[in-house]
Parts: sequence; C-alpha cells; structure tokens
Amino acid sequence: MRYCPLCKSNLETVTIENNNKLKCSKCYFTFWNNPSPVTASILLYNNDIVLVRPNYVKNDTWMLPGGYVDEAETAEDALIREIKEETNTDAKINKFLGTYPIIRTNKNLLYIVFEAQVLSGIPKASAEIADVITVDRESILNQKFGTTTSNVIHDWINSKTFESAVSK
Repeated sequence: MRYCPLCKSNLETVTIENNNKLKCSKCYFTFWNNPSPVTASILLYNNDIVLVRPNYVKNDTWMLPGGYVDEAETAEDALIREIKEETNTDAKINKFLGTYPIIRTNKNLLYIVFEAQVLSGIPKASAEIADVITVDRESILNQKFGTTTSNVIHDWINSKTFESAVSK
C-alpha cells in the first residue's frame, strides 16, 4: 500500500508502539495491518489425524483443515464449516489449543487452533482440496508442513504427552 485509501496522499512509515505502521500525514489515516482470523484443527478420525493439501499448494506440504472466519461468524462456527467444506465430514470441537500469529508481507494472519473430532462421514477431498490423508500419531512428524503447522503439531503432541503423564 503506497497511497491513503481516504485522501490518496502518500503514506509514510512511522513507529507506533514499537511497530512500523503506514500513516497518512494529511488526513491522519493509519494502516494498522491487523491480522485476519484463520481457524485450523487437529482433526481426529479413528484416532488418526486428518491432513489436507489445498489446490493452491503446489508442493508436497500438508496443512490442517480450516480457513478464514467470515463476517459475523465465530471461530468455532468457521472451523466446523471449513472442516465440512474441505473434508466432507461433520465434526465437533473438543478443545481450544491456542493462537499463532503468522506475519506475511501481504497479509498478517492469526491462526486460531482447536482439536476436533469427526462425528460422521469419511474424510475425502472437496473441490478446493487436492488431497486428504489420515496419519497416525506416531508418523505425523514424518509429514512435510509449513512452520506454523509444524509448531501447532509439536505443541499438540507435547500437550498430549503432558496430559498422559499427569493422568498416571
């Protein structure tokens, strides 16, 4: 973004609260570059984890089912909708796992992650998904993921290990 969307003047980089922001010196518009909320799920199916490869991914990287939160939609409703759209399954959310900021040059994201369980249906690719696989917990780390998905999976595995140790 180079020009103010309100008055069309040039934007300047300024530091606000230790972050660089684009600000218009004429009308005082500030582009905050706040993140867009995106959901994701460790989706369990028969004790395996469901992974997806969207059509736009042109390599062998796997992702967690999920997607953008629409206007007037909760993160939980968005996740259930996205799971249905991507895997053709109905699911329920088991628990909230955490949030992960994703900083990109074109759009910042806030990854909102849950653990969910397939209630009905067999995971299969929809029109927007190139492939769907299920992977057992022991071999999940053998798959190729992006950085954030890898962090989510490691955190989930560590939480499961902790839960197991505490319950003994």
